[in-house]
Amino acid sequence: MKQWGVLPALLLAGGFCVAQTSHTLTVAVDNITAAEGHLLIALYRLPVQQWQDEPLQLGEIAVAGQDISGPLSYRFQGLEPGRYALRLLHDENGNQQMDRNADGIPLESFAFSGEWPPEVIMPSPAQAAVEVPAVTSMTVTLIHPQAGPQ
Repeated sequence: MKQWGVLPALLLAGGFCVAQTSHTLTVAVDNITAAEGHLLIALYRLPVQQWQDEPLQLGEIAVAGQDISGPLSYRFQGLEPGRYALRLLHDENGNQQMDRNADGIPLESFAFSGEWPPEVIMPSPAQAAVEVPAVTSMTVTLIHPQAGPQ
């Protein structure tokens, strides 16, 4: 009788494993003008239709006490290959939301990933998409709405 070895037994028992590759996306945030509060970073896996959908991962960088003369970084890990989009908020007062004036204009700095047309104030997730693992690190620049165009 021929010996089949361990592999067929593992296959029949459901022990067959496929190696999965996970990737890291490092996000550097620059143009930080206030050394207070937190940078809140939401990572979305596409396809999502709107920013109100549930993010895949959330990241946070404490800004208070940091040297803001250069960018601050956050690393998202365990990402599968695919399209992702980032939305960032510099929550200076710590209330975990974007503060707006009476006209609905943001009072706190924000940013999005990707390259989108300059006339677009708030890109869709598809416009802000980046491809992982083709992109493993990126720099996003905070927009300061009360200061006008940068």
